[in-house]
Amino acid sequence: MEQKKNTWLLAEPLERVRLFAEADGVWLRSDDLDAANPKTLRSRPASSRLGRLLPSLMPHLFELELAGTEGGAVQIPYADFVALTSHGIDAFDEVVPWAPFALEIGSTGTLGREDFGYFYRHYSGTQIVYLKRSGCFVRRGDKLYRLDNQTFQLVEAIDDFNSLPAEKKAGVGAFVEFAKIKGLGEGVGARLDRFLANERVLVPNRVGLDLIVEDGNRITFAPKIDGIPAESMRAAFLASDDVDEIYALDDGHGGRIRVVLEEDQRECLRRMQRVRHLAGVDRAEVLRAPTQFSTE
Repeated sequence: MEQKKNTWLLAEPLERVRLFAEADGVWLRSDDLDAANPKTLRSRPASSRLGRLLPSLMPHLFELELAGTEGGAVQIPYADFVALTSHGIDAFDEVVPWAPFALEIGSTGTLGREDFGYFYRHYSGTQIVYLKRSGCFVRRGDKLYRLDNQTFQLVEAIDDFNSLPAEKKAGVGAFVEFAKIKGLGEGVGARLDRFLANERVLVPNRVGLDLIVEDGNRITFAPKIDGIPAESMRAAFLASDDVDEIYALDDGHGGRIRVVLEEDQRECLRRMQRVRHLAGVDRAEVLRAPTQFSTE
């Protein structure tokens, strides 16, 4: 079987049936049989645990819609391949060793502007190592390794962001991606540069309701967000008659945290704005249905 350019041979689990890492996923290929057909797979001697499992595994992957076929070959997209263990599938775990490298993430430019970007480095001990990557696999010299799910998501998110046109690196989307990338980096124990370590961006799952009771039993509504000091959120919200996409707030520890709100959350804040210093009948009316003022 002739190997295509820009593909890495991972294993030959069955005689003349090979597993490749390619640009768009992991492929099972054979030049003389249908690699998607369990019956034909059973006709070939197995050279590994994966080879013994493949005939029964293929129908399961198709049923879960984790794999597809093209011309007798089987493709598993990388996003699905790294998630196989969450489906209880460990057949591919021993194909290549897990990557033993530490990761460092840095940034350039100004967050929210067109010049912002990320970079990352891999380390073996204190030595920087230079790796080539294809999906969730990396190569150092002639040795292949596999990235774990979270590290794959992290480097994929960084590369995807860096490949965006300059104008798409500006604005709210950049802050959302920042929160995702920083969270993934912290999750894998990556070393973060000073800006990444100190900058905090929160994309809340929900916005709650903060009820402020004032003199004369009047009420005012403000948003309440887990992880944000109530006083900081109140002050920023009540200081303006507009609703912002991003709020820069005091985190209560001498630092700053930026809160990024989605459109449905901003609409919720617009409804809250109509409840300021209300008393009497108006106060009673809004308190009858307070859930309209939150995303809970």
